[in-house]
Amino acid sequence: MVPPHPTYDNDVHPFLADHCLGCHSSPPANGAPNIFRLDVYDDVGNVSGAASMSTIMLNDVEMTPPRMPLTGSVGPNGKQMLANWVADGAPR
Repeated sequence: MVPPHPTYDNDVHPFLADHCLGCHSSPPANGAPNIFRLDVYDDVGNVSGAASMSTIMLNDVEMTPPRMPLTGSVGPNGKQMLANWVADGAPR
């Protein structure tokens, strides 16, 4: 079931842990850029956090084929959860 009003702490961070944090955390791995990290909600200095990257994350998983994750798709429920989170303004 997709939460209608997901939050970063309860829903998005666990999702990111399953699909994204292997590369997009600190330090970045597997060639991921160091200008953002998804393991934190807020920006850290000049590095964007998940809240700032929310729309870009959604776009990357909704592309056909998806730009991220590199190893496949997050599935329709993951896409819908991110879409709901972005639509609500990416709440913590």
